[in-house]
Amino acid sequence: MMLGNMGPQVDKKYIIARNKHYEEVNTMEGKKYVIAAGTAIVATALAYKFPAEFFIAFAAGWIFGIPALFLGYLAYGLLVYRKDVKNRIVVHTKPSAAMQAVLRRELDLQKEKEYLKTKNF
Repeated sequence: MMLGNMGPQVDKKYIIARNKHYEEVNTMEGKKYVIAAGTAIVATALAYKFPAEFFIAFAAGWIFGIPALFLGYLAYGLLVYRKDVKNRIVVHTKPSAAMQAVLRRELDLQKEKEYLKTKNF
């Protein structure tokens, strides 16, 4: 089915799902700024009301919290990487004559470059 000037055939369900995704993203876009502003206001009020305790909590978070989050992020990345590697397909190709000729030419150019580097003019 053709929908306007969209070119090739596009499924209506795909368009509805895509628009729904954009609506969800756009509604969350405003909420995250409100949450960030609210958090900043609460943190500022706590720092004003309890300066010593807030400094201790900030220092402890800086010393222990940030490295813990960093290690968690690395662990998550390793988990995703291992899952991706398990499902990866490796294809081995035999080099053709053209590929071998290009490789020989590159090696010749590299040798010539090294020769020119060592030779003083």
